Amino acid sequence: MNNELLVEFPHFEVLIDLSAQMEWVVGVAKSCDLTLTDYLPSDETRIISRRHLKLVRVADGSVVVNDLGSTNGTYLNGERMVAQRAYVVTADDQLELAGNPIFLMCVRFRQTSATTPYYHLDPITPTPFTPMRTFYADDEGRFVLDGKVIPATHFTPIEEQVLSYLYAHSGEVVSYEQIISHVWGYDETVQNNTVAKVVSNLRRKLNERADGAGDYILRTVWGRGIRCQPL
Repeated sequence: MNNELLVEFPHFEVLIDLSAQMEWVVGVAKSCDLTLTDYLPSDETRIISRRHLKLVRVADGSVVVNDLGSTNGTYLNGERMVAQRAYVVTADDQLELAGNPIFLMCVRFRQTSATTPYYHLDPITPTPFTPMRTFYADDEGRFVLDGKVIPATHFTPIEEQVLSYLYAHSGEVVSYEQIISHVWGYDETVQNNTVAKVVSNLRRKLNERADGAGDYILRTVWGRGIRCQPL
């Protein structure tokens, strides 16, 4: 039987230990098992309800989803779910919080045996950024995307520092604490949401230079930090 459930959003992922608990609530309230405001800027999550949806593992090993009466709803294959009704997550389904692709959920079981069933929701990326394209820092420390130098004025000084630090640790998951310590020092006023906002701005600005670049290059790993994808 599967004991782990991987839940992927476009910008971060969550590994759920199903042996520890059978229900997971997703929303913006601090009491949720997955609090989206811990990993995404508040201006992006304002369309998400405090307790938006619940994932439940049932006796036969499958996972069902319940919308908890959210304001903007949860959509399964483009259709708004009826609040408090259980829906089984099956292969090829598409699940969106508030009907927004930013909150598209990809749910899959971690295999524990060759005969374990596999459930997968394929995320939709309107303009995918492929690894065939290039992103690197040149000898002068300037960032180059698809062969074109990104002007220094494209980023704020803080954004450039964060991107440089993440790039220097490409392939590694860098914690929020490490980023805060390196960029801001030990400033008690700087919280995880500050870092999340900067990373969100970086994704947006990289996307402006090449469609999907920011989404591919900068990934949030839930509970751990940010990873810069090496190219």
